[in-house]
Amino acid sequence: MERTVSSIQQEHSSRLGAILGDYQDAVDAIRAQAQPEGGMYLDRLDGQQQRALLREQKQAKAVEAHNKVRAAYKAEVERYHSELAQRRGELQRQIFGVSGSDSAEVLARAALASEDELAMLMDLAATTGNNELAKAAFVVADHRGQGDLVDKYFDAAGSDARGLYQEWCELLDEETITRRAETADSVIPAPRNLMTEPAVATY
Repeated sequence: MERTVSSIQQEHSSRLGAILGDYQDAVDAIRAQAQPEGGMYLDRLDGQQQRALLREQKQAKAVEAHNKVRAAYKAEVERYHSELAQRRGELQRQIFGVSGSDSAEVLARAALASEDELAMLMDLAATTGNNELAKAAFVVADHRGQGDLVDKYFDAAGSDARGLYQEWCELLDEETITRRAETADSVIPAPRNLMTEPAVATY
C-alpha cells in the first residue's frame, strides 16, 4: 500500500517526538546528578573541588547528549524529506502524467486553447472517453488556476483521483521544507542550568 503524505507526516512527528523526549530525559538525568563520578580519589577533594568536578562532568555529558540529539534530528529530517520527495514524484506522475505517443501534441493543443476552448476539449474528452485528452485539459486548467474546470475533471475522474489531488495540495513547498531542515539549533537548544542540584557537602 502506498504511503500517503498524511501518514508520512504523522510518522515524522512521532519520530521527532521520541527523539526530543529521549533528549529531555537525558538532560533531566544529567541535571539530577548530585555527586561527581570518580574513583577513590574523590574523598581527597573538598566540597568546592567536588562541585567543580561535578560541573565539568555534567557539561561533558550535556555536550554529548546535545550532539547526539542534533545528529538524530537531522537524520530524521533527511529521511522525512527523502520520503516526501518520493511521494511527490509518485503523485506528480499519477495526477499530471499524460502518456501516449501523441501526448506532447495533446498537451500543446490544450496549452494554446482559450478558456472556452479548454472547456470544450474537456467536454469532448468526456463524450469520447478520451482520458488522456481530459487529463491534458485538466493539467492546463490547474496550471491556470481554473478551479471550475479542475472540479469538472474530478467529477468525471472519480473520488480516487480527487483524493490524490487533495494529497498533492497537502505537500509543503520546497522552500518551506528547506527552511525547516535548517532549524535544528533553534528546536534543540543546548541544555542550561545543569547545576540545580543541592551543593555537594563539604567534608
